[in-house]
Amino acid sequence: MKNQLTKIIYPFVETSSGAAFEIGGSNPLLQSVVKDNSYPVTGHRKQLNELFQSLASVLPRINHLVSAESLAMSDSIIVSAVYIAIGPFFVVESGEGEGGAKGSKKEKENVILKTFGKSAMRGLRLDALALIRSVSLSSR
Repeated sequence: MKNQLTKIIYPFVETSSGAAFEIGGSNPLLQSVVKDNSYPVTGHRKQLNELFQSLASVLPRINHLVSAESLAMSDSIIVSAVYIAIGPFFVVESGEGEGGAKGSKKEKENVILKTFGKSAMRGLRLDALALIRSVSLSSR
């Protein structure tokens, strides 16, 4: 899960926001997925959406596992869970569509909104926050 988030999902989000260009460049393949609207690229975005949905559905399950009092987690598992949970808070996401008029042209053009949905990153952050809370409670 950690590798899929850090190597595929987060770079896609950051490339669409333009932050990757400011940092020193982005992967040309990701740039084409963000900017191109041809049929094959739309298929790639659908695959990204499916991957994102799968990862987002796993996060609550990890939270449930960490919260289980009957299981003792090793330090390496706890560190991995914390790393997964902190990640979404450091992803630079486009601010387009937020704070503006609903249905605005920028909101319609935002590739993240079209690929993952309006509240996808917000939902991922909420699940990550719940995981952080569970880890902190289980380590007491």
